[in-house]
Amino acid sequence: MSRIGPIARQNRMRLITAGMFTFSVGKRPFNLYDAIPLTDSRKKLISSLPAGVEWFYLFGGLYLISKYFWILDDAFIYFRYVDNFLFLDLGLVFNQGEYVEGFSSPLWIILLALIRATGASYTFAVKGIAVICFVLFWYMLVRLNKQISPDKSPIINLPLACLSLNYGVLCYFSSGVETPLIQLSAAAYALYIINPSSRILQILLAVSPLIRPELAVPFVIAAAWTWIHHKKNPLKMVLLAMLVVGSWMMFRIYYYADLFPNTFYLKDTIYIKQGLLYLQDTLKTYHFYFLILAMTPMVAFLSFKRVELQCSNRLIMLVIACLVTAYVVKIGGDARHFRYMAFPFCLSVCAFAGIVEAFYHILCKNKIRFILPLTGILVSMVVFYAHPPQISRVPVEFDLGWTFPPVRLEKIRVRYRIMNNIVDATYNRQKIDLEALSIKNDAVLKFYGEVKKPFKYRDVNRETWCEKIYKKYMTRRIIHGFGLTDAILGRTRVFSGMAGHKYSLFPLADDLVSIHRSRERIGRGMYREIVEEKKAPEWITRNLDSIEIIEKKIYNDHDLMENMKLAFRFPDKILP
Repeated sequence: MSRIGPIARQNRMRLITAGMFTFSVGKRPFNLYDAIPLTDSRKKLISSLPAGVEWFYLFGGLYLISKYFWILDDAFIYFRYVDNFLFLDLGLVFNQGEYVEGFSSPLWIILLALIRATGASYTFAVKGIAVICFVLFWYMLVRLNKQISPDKSPIINLPLACLSLNYGVLCYFSSGVETPLIQLSAAAYALYIINPSSRILQILLAVSPLIRPELAVPFVIAAAWTWIHHKKNPLKMVLLAMLVVGSWMMFRIYYYADLFPNTFYLKDTIYIKQGLLYLQDTLKTYHFYFLILAMTPMVAFLSFKRVELQCSNRLIMLVIACLVTAYVVKIGGDARHFRYMAFPFCLSVCAFAGIVEAFYHILCKNKIRFILPLTGILVSMVVFYAHPPQISRVPVEFDLGWTFPPVRLEKIRVRYRIMNNIVDATYNRQKIDLEALSIKNDAVLKFYGEVKKPFKYRDVNRETWCEKIYKKYMTRRIIHGFGLTDAILGRTRVFSGMAGHKYSLFPLADDLVSIHRSRERIGRGMYREIVEEKKAPEWITRNLDSIEIIEKKIYNDHDLMENMKLAFRFPDKILP
């Protein structure tokens, strides 16, 4: 027994070591100790693990998320809404007593409120959500690629190669607004179209219209595709979506007396020329045209060889992406690079999952297996160095201490510029004091504890920089100069130079500031009063009928029947 024991222990240690050095290149287990046989269950476990190159994508992406971390100025609108609700007992409003839904994502504001209620800072919340969403995004794309790649093929995972180190994608896993949820939903839609039986994916799709209203269109198409193509009844998913979206809609009518958020009216315009520039800004930067050129002959070759590619599923991904892109082009895109292209770009890249693996499997018969992982790393590095024309370089720190003299690139400030009426995240990254945000947060919480109830504003100001509004003007009523949180300005038709940035609204916003300062009572009827006193600006007098309808919505009394009637009243656009 004394001689058998050490031998048994030696074999056990050899088996454990073999497990440590057993990894999956694609779906084929590779064991450094081939003399030790693998059981079927162990083979299944190993084959389900991500490939080595996919782990590279994960850790590379997580590193770059920390380097690209930023907070969009618009995020401070969400922060003010949440803090007014949690700490000042003013309700889910931007200004006390003004019931305007000045945010685009109900799900995002709910998520922020839940985290903020624990006392956490917004910096912590945004960073935590960024990491969690990216890991889930990565996992979904690993699953997607495995499901439509040939068995026993090495892995490149083209979607992750194109997205995991992509500057635009990684920037918008932070930002403080709903974009991490948008990009996660793009991966969920791609995986659902391939595997519509997943309950978790059905839930994710059902709540996606609460991330942004335009995601209702992809949801309807995905549900119809499940019924028509997969011959499966999506009734449960549709009912869940109706319950979730319908509940918020009822809340919106009861609380805001409207059917759509204020940002919908603000961006309800046709600005196709700018939208095409915005589209080009993303597709050219991240080599999407080259991707199409590379994939087309591969798909043609595989179709000639009669390889099953699930082309119909891939096509529906591209159709959904094109429809969302059409909406983005119609409204002129956004003032910031990539933000509104996040969903369609990620989804369209997902449509090419597994094609390279299938091409390699047919052409090379799985010989020289390291070629695909190496190609994936090279593709991801090419994408990593891609940056929008608005900035001078990718904003990542490198310490080139081995050079003479030593160089630290972070000392070289990344230059940014406005190009085609589009700016980059670098503008906010360099202008907003991210280091002090959590410290300022403590001061803000202390301020909330010292506020005397009932709360009353000290003054009224016109302001556009939302960080300043949040940090310095919590005690002031704010008329947002771009109309993001003001229902009257949001429904005013003026020229937009940058998408969502209507500088022509500034004089009108100043008029509203003067009106608010001159009134002892702010509420229904004040615009008619100032017109009758002949103190109103001419544009208010001309548009008084529309303004009075909007005024009733803003200062509603949460009477459900009255608000139901108001919600279905659509005043004419205000023409200054």
